Amino acid sequence: MKQSLKHSVQQHLNKKSLSSQQLKQLLLRQEKKYRLRKSYLPWFKIVSVAPFLMVSVVLSVYFSNSVFFSTQTLGQRIAEEVANNHLKLKPLEVNSNTLEGIIPYFDQLDFSPLSPSFFTLSKQNLLGARYCSIQGVTALQLRMMDYKTDKIQTLYETEYDKKVFMGFPKTAEEGKPLTIYVKGMKVDMWVEKGILFALIESL
Repeated sequence: MKQSLKHSVQQHLNKKSLSSQQLKQLLLRQEKKYRLRKSYLPWFKIVSVAPFLMVSVVLSVYFSNSVFFSTQTLGQRIAEEVANNHLKLKPLEVNSNTLEGIIPYFDQLDFSPLSPSFFTLSKQNLLGARYCSIQGVTALQLRMMDYKTDKIQTLYETEYDKKVFMGFPKTAEEGKPLTIYVKGMKVDMWVEKGILFALIESL
């Protein structure tokens, strides 16, 4: 007698079904996989976040060092720049022993040259002047002779541009020079009446 189609399908499925023992083993395997996956999840999160944390730390250190560099060593950079210019002793563009005799020639300056209160320009020791620059800002270079020591002195004047010199040390306020020694020379720097001055002489 032929079996019905329904009965045949049911018999086939019964043959393919798992025993209770097989079902337990399958469930245990699935549970182990879940636990293993769960135990790795925190480490996966840490590993995936670590590169972003590292980049954040590097960037913060870089920018903090950049700010430190720009604010703490500006005086040093200016001192080295004017020292290099002083040592070259390039030819003067104007020879005069008075500031009044020098000013008319330097009409390309964005400021009016001053005789600083911190250092007196005397008629006896002023030799002349030439154009130069400090940190890319046009400057005036006044050359003098100290007749007591026969040493050449150079006084630099430039407009105190806050965008360029915003990190200039607070100790270099009006009338209070910041002193830095570089290349065997003494450099005094200060800000007075909107002008940045730098006086350099050999020791």
